[in-house]
Amino acid sequence: MKRVLINVKIVQQPSESWPGRNNTYFFSFVKELEITSTWRDFTDKGHVTLPKKVYVADENGKPAALLNTSTNLGGFGTNPPILLKGDAITIHWGYAFFNSQGTYTAPTVTIFTGYISGVQSKNTFTLEVMDNMYILQQVKTPVKEWRGYSVEKILSEIMGGANMPNTGKPLPFTVNKLTQTQAGTIRTGGETVAKLLEELRKTYHFEAYFRGNELRCGAFAYLPQDTGQPPYNTFTFQENIISDNLEYARRDDIVLSCLASNTVESKTGQTTKDGHPKTQKTKLSLLVTYKKGTDVPEYLPIKDGQEIPQDQTGERHDFFFPGAKTMKDLEDLATPQLRKYYYTGLRGTFTTFGLPYVKHGDAISLIDNVLPERNGTYMVRGVKYTGGTGGLRQEIELDFKLG
Repeated sequence: MKRVLINVKIVQQPSESWPGRNNTYFFSFVKELEITSTWRDFTDKGHVTLPKKVYVADENGKPAALLNTSTNLGGFGTNPPILLKGDAITIHWGYAFFNSQGTYTAPTVTIFTGYISGVQSKNTFTLEVMDNMYILQQVKTPVKEWRGYSVEKILSEIMGGANMPNTGKPLPFTVNKLTQTQAGTIRTGGETVAKLLEELRKTYHFEAYFRGNELRCGAFAYLPQDTGQPPYNTFTFQENIISDNLEYARRDDIVLSCLASNTVESKTGQTTKDGHPKTQKTKLSLLVTYKKGTDVPEYLPIKDGQEIPQDQTGERHDFFFPGAKTMKDLEDLATPQLRKYYYTGLRGTFTTFGLPYVKHGDAISLIDNVLPERNGTYMVRGVKYTGGTGGLRQEIELDFKLG
């Protein structure tokens, strides 16, 4: 018999109204929690729901009842609140049990690190939570024109000169240095860093997400060091796969396409008022399509302003390749990238227990002893973590097949 463990740590952060808030609190029971983690959303986010009849303990183990009428739960009274928007929060979960040798063990993993982004107090007490992107929603960019900078260098310089809200301490974040993504001239004008990342996605299809305190941004979703080496975590139908919404599709039945693009910046021969060369941007777009088992894709160049054929029968991806200067470059780069999704195998989601812990960017193996043709190794696009009185669950979304 395994006992569910959910441990939450809250580190108070000073605020303008309560500059002396600096306590740390712990609690080991939640009514419900839900965290969604995927590179498609910029941020890991979710909520934690507590009954008010629950105790927190400070770092010395002294309990405090959240139901105590003299306690300010979340900034709604005159006393310094125990929990407040902007407080740091870490969530661990796992199971306690006796192993095969009869030894009591209680392994846990960290499933979330971030901040309280909202507080609601009704019949229950709910904390909205968000990862480090919560801080970047408050950090302003300088008014500057960035010429010849990679996206990674721009973000490093902006965050290197910024401080944490309220405390004035330097931001503890770093930027991934394994890639250098070029995007031509980028202008910032006092918007938040989070807003800048949204604009980079809209304009260049750059993805952005945090892995711990490292911000990653560019024309990629996965880094090789995240995938690791086999053996990967294995999930088996009829065993540790509780339920699934997976579909098995053969490559012969698939219509798959992508819109590959890049914005090429070139000099006009003229100069600006401050003496910089004037540039113009030209967008290159190429529609690549695989159809029903063929190994040779179709290519359709898209001119500026031309209407893109709608995706009626299949699955379409958007790929941005900052190194592409010609249509042939787009063709050479997009073809192998799209081919990753052109496979015979499973697509969709499945639900498993709280361990083994999975995060987006992991590779996992699926085993079906009844239908072995469904066996395969897949990249994980996203995970939804849910827990509480009903146990621990991970809903895992597949991206593409590795083998």
